[in-house]
Amino acid sequence: TIDQERLASEQRDIASTRTMEGREAELKLVSDNKIKQVNEEARQKEAESEAHMASAREAMEKQHHLQAQLLKQMALLKASEGGPTLKVKVERADHLPKVDRIGWIDAYITLALSGETAKTSIKKKQENPAWDEEFSLPISDSTASLQLTLLDWEMFHKDHPI
Repeated sequence: TIDQERLASEQRDIASTRTMEGREAELKLVSDNKIKQVNEEARQKEAESEAHMASAREAMEKQHHLQAQLLKQMALLKASEGGPTLKVKVERADHLPKVDRIGWIDAYITLALSGETAKTSIKKKQENPAWDEEFSLPISDSTASLQLTLLDWEMFHKDHPI
């Protein structure tokens, strides 16, 4: 009888252990599935975020380009009204430094003369950008000087001079 009780107790312990192991395995499976689901949702959100970032960058670059074109057109219009103009050709820049942690600068140049301004296009991630762009700026003051500024275009921060 003592042996039978001990045997019955051992069988209950084994059954209980198997039940606990089954529950643990079931919980682990549920947990693993939840982790996979959360990771997949995170990957999807990251992909969506990257797509939005690319779209925003493209829109901002287009805005810069349109603004530069508008400045060129305004300068040409003023120049066509008569009076002296200064014609400037921006050809290239050589050996620009790396200023971003992730690569070369996204370079462009602003030109300013007597309150008139113009901008080149943005040349992305280039050590030696070439523009080959021409500008005509009206001269309203014979003592004015042309100011050229090389800048690094930034999508989310203020552009900074080089």
